[in-house]
Amino acid sequence: MRRSTLIAGAIALAAAVWIGSGLLVPHDEPAQERAVDAMREAESTPPPRVRVREMIARETITPLVVHGQTKASRQVVMRAETGGRVVEVPVDKGAVVAAADVLARLDMGNRRERLEEAQALVAQRDLDFNAASSLAKSDHGSRTRLAETRAELETARAALAAIRKEIEDTVVRAPFAAVLNHRAVEIGDLVSPGGEVATLIDLDPITVAAEAAERVVGHLTVGAPAEVRLIDGRTVQGEVTWVSSSASKGTRTFPLEITIANPQQDIPEGMTAEVRLALEATVAHLVSPAVLTLDDAGVVGVKLVDDTDTVRFARIQIVRDSPEGMWLSGLPEQVRLITVGQEFVVEGQRVVPVSDDTGTDFVERANGAGRVQ
Repeated sequence: MRRSTLIAGAIALAAAVWIGSGLLVPHDEPAQERAVDAMREAESTPPPRVRVREMIARETITPLVVHGQTKASRQVVMRAETGGRVVEVPVDKGAVVAAADVLARLDMGNRRERLEEAQALVAQRDLDFNAASSLAKSDHGSRTRLAETRAELETARAALAAIRKEIEDTVVRAPFAAVLNHRAVEIGDLVSPGGEVATLIDLDPITVAAEAAERVVGHLTVGAPAEVRLIDGRTVQGEVTWVSSSASKGTRTFPLEITIANPQQDIPEGMTAEVRLALEATVAHLVSPAVLTLDDAGVVGVKLVDDTDTVRFARIQIVRDSPEGMWLSGLPEQVRLITVGQEFVVEGQRVVPVSDDTGTDFVERANGAGRVQ
């Protein structure tokens, strides 16, 4: 009984040793040999081909884009300086008028008769003064009478000038070339002195009122060129004519004005406008957004090929976006940028760079190492 127990234990121990030996001692080649074989296999695989472009940085202007509205350079409400009934309104609302054009004409009333009366009175007072002057010279008249006739003559002349001015004021004229934006009277209306007749707005030049953030206002100067894109699609050129020295209290932005020539006066007041102002020149590379990639940390950049045909990842800063592409800074002045295949190679990998100016058709293909052929 004891002998059989010993035999069974010996058999179990032998079996355990035999089974364990398969786990502790591997039957295939050592790990070091496998690593060597992997390196040899990698060396035997030809490096992937990528398309590259030789690029040289160039200067670009960083624009400041602000939004604003057009406004008239000046606006005036024309008012009657005398009273009367409107007998003529030769200009329609919305018309362009020149300086001195008639906007409205008032009835003369009895002003012509008053003018003739004033003229006759001046003639009489002039005769009285001349007679008194002759008598005073010959000692037949007093100097007091001479002074009285002189005062009467000046009073008559003042009355004549007043009626002439009143007659002139029956015609309301434009003080400058402008657009008749509003007409407040029609034929037959009775206008009192000081009553509104019309509103004129001067649209040449026209002004765009906008505001700039405080971080960029120091870069703005009076006389700087500006490109203005109107809401209707038109693009016109102007210049900065005023930058406020005081920020708006609510927004902390600085008001500014851009003046635009508008000889046809066809740019109306109150139109939304986008203004592009040149801030400063920056040296950058113009690339397609398709070349941008991410590193393992999620940082945006591009992949380059150095002098040893090794892939390098370069972080970038986006200067600005444009219809032609993206302007990037943070790169060397001259680079070999990977334009096709950047997603299939990693930093530190040797590649075969092929210029994308050769006209060869390339097709992206992930074949193990992800080569681009």
